[in-house]
Amino acid sequence: MLKWGIDGDFGVLFSTAVSMPGDLAGRLKNKYSCDVVDWYSTTETGPIGYECRKKNGFHILPHDIYVEVIDKNNNPVEPGTKGEITVTGGRNPYLPMLRYRTGDFASIDNTPCPCGDHTPRLVGLSGRKPVLYIDGDGNPVNPVDIGRVLRTIPFLQHMMFQRTDKSFDIWIRPVTKDSRLNEDKIQEKLMLILGKKSIVRVHIDHELDVNMQTESFYDSEFGLFGD
Repeated sequence: MLKWGIDGDFGVLFSTAVSMPGDLAGRLKNKYSCDVVDWYSTTETGPIGYECRKKNGFHILPHDIYVEVIDKNNNPVEPGTKGEITVTGGRNPYLPMLRYRTGDFASIDNTPCPCGDHTPRLVGLSGRKPVLYIDGDGNPVNPVDIGRVLRTIPFLQHMMFQRTDKSFDIWIRPVTKDSRLNEDKIQEKLMLILGKKSIVRVHIDHELDVNMQTESFYDSEFGLFGD
């Protein structure tokens, strides 16, 4: 908005996808004369917390998820100790979560905050590292763009890997055993994003169970890119 000189009369600006640098927040506040709020959110849960006005971390916001910070052995850590953020509950009836690992890290602080909001805070938040594919021309591809392509295909589960030779394998589980999916058409759609130079192999697997298969794939000799 700043780069393009977009004007507007806003009550507040929110940042939700990635963390907002403090200098950018200040520039936005000066330009648009409104508050700028950095939110911590995930696709699976929606907003989890908002940045404290006193910069004392992110206040946990929703009432329908339970936020914990755990160690590598899945045990809750003491307040003030950094660990991985997990969430339980949620508002999506098709995605029940029990200590769902977000891949993000912080410590939790339950003490009253000087800002006046006494809800628990996530302090020292550090987000997960971005996971990007590489297309046939060597350009990064966001997995979100792959997801947009797959939304046009009726399926139950999928799993996609990129090998060290930069080729792709994607396994797709149809909705029912009688469903018929066209591998060539799926490959054609994916190559619109990944480029014509990319090698994409599509596998229709009626028995695919992502929860059971992922670990064994990572332990195999797949030579996964970025592993």
